[in-house]
Amino acid sequence: MAIYFGYCQRLAKFFLMFPQIAPISVVEHNFFSDVTGLPAEVPIQRIFLDMLNHGDAEAPTDEVHRLRLMLGMKITHSEQALLGINGREKKIAATEKEIEEFWTVATSWADKVLSGKAIAFSKTEELMHCRYCFLPNCEVI
Repeated sequence: MAIYFGYCQRLAKFFLMFPQIAPISVVEHNFFSDVTGLPAEVPIQRIFLDMLNHGDAEAPTDEVHRLRLMLGMKITHSEQALLGINGREKKIAATEKEIEEFWTVATSWADKVLSGKAIAFSKTEELMHCRYCFLPNCEVI
């Protein structure tokens, strides 16, 4: 959930309403992999994440992947990672400071969620993210 927290806390709150498991039957019965043609075996959140781009190459979904990779870069003590997109590789880079700051915020937030502590879910300051969000009114979530 720390990944979605980095994109928008309101979106993260919405995602928390759904089971954090995969595969589950509601996904397998309604979604198919475009690679294999077989039923999808991903969590609901992954499908929502894919919906964020609306087929627009300019959508900021790479930012979500960058945040996810930053968590891995922290663990591996690396400042670069590769993201595979449609058979191509894209280099993702972040400074040690960026990685450390996101790690601190993300792990703190995840700890609060798991411990049941009250959390305020703020709207992202990156308004371009809102343009691609599928939530009609995040103020009520």
